[in-house]
Amino acid sequence: MRSPIAEPRTLEDARREIDRVDSGILELIARRLALVDRVRALKSDTGTSSPLRPAREAIVIRRIMEEAGADVRQRDADRRQYLERYYDKDTNDPYLYDLQINTATITLEVAAQMVVRLIRPDGVAA
Repeated sequence: MRSPIAEPRTLEDARREIDRVDSGILELIARRLALVDRVRALKSDTGTSSPLRPAREAIVIRRIMEEAGADVRQRDADRRQYLERYYDKDTNDPYLYDLQINTATITLEVAAQMVVRLIRPDGVAA
């Protein structure tokens, strides 16, 4: 999923690269929306009763989540290796963290709501 990029040498270079990536993301979203519109038009031309296909959507979402999960696991492994190598720290040491949430026992939505409540003074999610 990740493609190698040149390491930005300055903060300004890094910000420019982020802007470039953001523009690319927006371009991809626009292309995807155009394709969705085309699929909708093709389905109406063929007399398909509903443009929605929950099974197909589930397959797509599952694939994307698996790809994202693999990327997150690789990034976590890279960070863990960095901390262990340069700081001689065990990332499993709970004393290194201000907050730990076990997402194996609660959903990500609940975890996000917990964090929002801790951050926002009124405790109301945005």
